[in-house]
Amino acid sequence: MQRYPATDGRIYKAGYWLKAAACNDFSTDTQASSAGAIAFDWPGTRVVFRCRAQRIVLHFSGAQTYFQVRILAPTANGLREVSSRRVRAGCDIAIDLAAQSASATPDDERLVHIAQCSECRNQPVVFHGVSLDGCLLDQLADAGEAAGLSATNTADTFDGVDEFFGAAPGRCSPRLEFIGDSYFVGYGNLLPETAPMRDGLPDDQIDQHTDTQQAMAALAAGYLNLPWRLRAVSGRGLVRNYPGQALHLPTLPECVNQSLHAAPLAPAIRAAQLHTGPVIYVVNLGTNDFSTRPDAGEKYTELSSLRAAFLEKYTELVAQLCTTHAQAKVLLVGVPHPNSSLQASLLQQLAGQLGAHLPVHFCQLPEVGLHGCDAHPNLAGHRQCAQVLAKSLRRILR
Repeated sequence: MQRYPATDGRIYKAGYWLKAAACNDFSTDTQASSAGAIAFDWPGTRVVFRCRAQRIVLHFSGAQTYFQVRILAPTANGLREVSSRRVRAGCDIAIDLAAQSASATPDDERLVHIAQCSECRNQPVVFHGVSLDGCLLDQLADAGEAAGLSATNTADTFDGVDEFFGAAPGRCSPRLEFIGDSYFVGYGNLLPETAPMRDGLPDDQIDQHTDTQQAMAALAAGYLNLPWRLRAVSGRGLVRNYPGQALHLPTLPECVNQSLHAAPLAPAIRAAQLHTGPVIYVVNLGTNDFSTRPDAGEKYTELSSLRAAFLEKYTELVAQLCTTHAQAKVLLVGVPHPNSSLQASLLQQLAGQLGAHLPVHFCQLPEVGLHGCDAHPNLAGHRQCAQVLAKSLRRILR
C-alpha cells in the first residue's frame, strides 16, 4: 500500500490545525513519527481526500476522539453516500470498500470525508496520513464543494490559514469564526429521548453522544453554505468557568492561548492578507460564567465584581476581533439557559453600546428543550437554534 502524509496538498484540511512536528505536547515516540503529520485540538476539524482504492487505512494517534467517516461516490447527479461510520481515533482505522459494495472496482473514484465529532480531553489528535492500495487524486472543485470544502488548498500551510474554507469557494465569500462553549460543541446532543440517565455521565459517554457537526454552529454554517471554523470548549467561560470553583482549568481565552495555536489572533490576522470578503465572529460565551453564584474561594467573590470583569473582558475581546480584518463583524449570542439568565441580558446591553461605533450585532437564541446531556439541547434543539443563528447571519450579510 502507498502511504501519503497528512500534509500532502491533495488532502484537504478545514479548521484549526498545526504540523505535528511543531507541537511540543507529544511524547518522544510521537515526535519521532510526526513527520508529515498534523495535529488539532479544537472540535469541528474536517479532512477530505479523493482517491481510487479498495482498501484505505487512516493513521491516527493521540487523543481518542470520535470522528464520522463518510465515503462518497461521484455520480451524474452529484455525490452519493456509499457508507458512513463513526470511529474513534487514536489508532489506525481500516476501511474495506470492496466489502461495502460487491460491484466496487479498483478504478472507482471515492471521496473520503472525515469530520471530528467530539472534544479532545487531555491531548491533541494527531493525523499522520492515509495508506491506499490505489492512488490519491487531485481534488476537483465540484467534488470539494459537494463535500463541504472549496478547491483552494496550499500544501505548505503551517496553521491552516490557507485552508480556512467550507462550502463556498473563493477568497471573497463570507467566512464564519465560531467562538463558544458546549452549545457550539454540541455537548451530548445525540442522547436519545429514551435514555435512562441524562445527567452526570462520564466524559467517555458524553463524547459518545456528542456530534459537533450536528451542533448549531456547524448547522447554521451549512444552512448558509459558508465556510466555518470553531474554537469552543465545554464548561469554559470568559472570565469564570463552570462550576466556579474549578480554578485550575483555563477559561476559553486561556484555552486559545494554550492550544496548538499559541497566538490566538495571529491566524485571523494572517487570513486577512489572503481573504478579501467579510469575516463574522459568532461569539457565545458567558453561560458558564454565571451558571453558579461566586463564593469566597474564587477570584470574583461577588456577583457585582464578576459582572464588571465579564463586561470589561467582553468589550476587550470584541474590540480585538474587530481589528483582525478589514471587514470583520461580530455577532454576540444570548443563551436563555435557566441557570444563567444574566448572560443574554448583558450581551444585548453590550451589543447596543458597542454597536454605536463598531460592527457588533446581537442574536437571542430561542428557548428549547434541554434533552441532551446535563441540561443541554438535543439535535432538535440545535436545529431550532441554528435556524435563528442563520437568520441573524443573513441579516448581517445583506
